[in-house]
Amino acid sequence: MRLSTESKQTDYLNFLLGQYIATGVNDPKNYPKLPYLTKDKDESKHIATTDSQRLAMVRIKYGKK
Repeated sequence: MRLSTESKQTDYLNFLLGQYIATGVNDPKNYPKLPYLTKDKDESKHIATTDSQRLAMVRIKYGKK
């Protein structure tokens, strides 16, 4: 039962990855800004997109070095 569930999940994730790759290669202007499975648009606020945001996130998580 567990193997079947894991296989279905892996298959679904591979399918989503294929959609991302196909869109990125064939129609990059329409590549999604957010992941397909994002339910709440506010979730995107937690993603670091610039170098300064990434550095700030690392400093918060691991301390200033």
